Amino acid sequence: MKVGSTMKIHMALKSMNKIEIGIHEKLVDFLLQSEANGDACELFNTIYILKNCLSLNYRIKDIQQFARSKADVWLKYFYPEYGAFSFNENKSSTIYYSFKVAHGKPEPDYHGTAMFYWGFYMLSEILELQDELKLVEPIL
Repeated sequence: MKVGSTMKIHMALKSMNKIEIGIHEKLVDFLLQSEANGDACELFNTIYILKNCLSLNYRIKDIQQFARSKADVWLKYFYPEYGAFSFNENKSSTIYYSFKVAHGKPEPDYHGTAMFYWGFYMLSEILELQDELKLVEPIL
């Protein structure tokens, strides 16, 4: 819950161009210690926050190592035959904002694909691979 709520606060602060209020060395320490052992959503939130904290120039190598290790984890949510993602392993998301939206078949979904693309874009920023990968920041 701490990671999810911090991510939402960061999104609000960023939209107001006040993101510097929400970044701190203790936050980086907490995120790197927690190692985002939850689901894909928690890991996405962690990457989002860590990317925002890069401006601190604090533990950059640790953040990059964390990001590199998590990129491999995200591949288990990828469906190469579709070139898309789901937030669930081996099935599409079934519930979105309390509404049933799918049957949970072994296929990707729009929400997972959009969020993972954004996530890989952020990983490319953390790892300084934007020029090489030529990813474009999504507008969500």
